[in-house]
Amino acid sequence: MNENNFVIRKTKNIFWVGVFVIILIFVYIGFAVNFNQAVGRWEFIFFFICIIFGLYQILKYLNWKIIIKGNQITYSPFIGKKGNFNIEEITWVLHKKRLMERKKNIILYSEDEALFFLDSHAVGFKVFESRLKKEKKIQWR
Repeated sequence: MNENNFVIRKTKNIFWVGVFVIILIFVYIGFAVNFNQAVGRWEFIFFFICIIFGLYQILKYLNWKIIIKGNQITYSPFIGKKGNFNIEEITWVLHKKRLMERKKNIILYSEDEALFFLDSHAVGFKVFESRLKKEKKIQWR
């Protein structure tokens, strides 16, 4: 990955979890139809929730990304408005550790406004972190 032009995405595990859940539900429904088993109301609600969860995971993988081109950062959240800003706008970065995890997360701030949250499991996290550490103006907390 080039430090000046790259994309940060969620891991592919999220995508494959969504695909697996949807396939598993449709296989179960196929067996139920094939063996003339009636699907009850609670099973239908459970299937619907599982399909929504699977689609959510797939769409989250496809939509969520951060694009870095030179000093320009484009943050595209899962739902919501895209954010465009320069690296110079970042004034400080907060390290956060999750409970019971060794991985760290960072929150980027411009003055007192949070720009976005970045999970360390994201592909390209280390490249972005090293790029931010090279910037002299950014304070790390």
